Amino acid sequence: MNFRENEHLFLGVPILLLSFLSLAWNVHSFYKYNYTNLLFLYIVPNKILISNIVLALLAVILSVETLKGKLKVKLSLIIFISILLIYIVLNTFLIHRF
Repeated sequence: MNFRENEHLFLGVPILLLSFLSLAWNVHSFYKYNYTNLLFLYIVPNKILISNIVLALLAVILSVETLKGKLKVKLSLIIFISILLIYIVLNTFLIHRF
């Protein structure tokens, strides 16, 4: 197995797994916060959860396009790192402003 021939697989699969994990976590949190009678000590605002869900969906689309070979590996890596940085900024700095 040559790395150059399958580099889109080596990058697309981890991005897909991380994106699905993030998507599942945020959808589950949104459901728990809004549709159950559980009490939480701290609740993430819905604006942040919805923006995280949108970012995770964008990352899933990015990883699928990378796996198909429609996007170059360098471009998809740059886009994924920018999505990851936006996700980190949203969850660390802006979460206390809402």
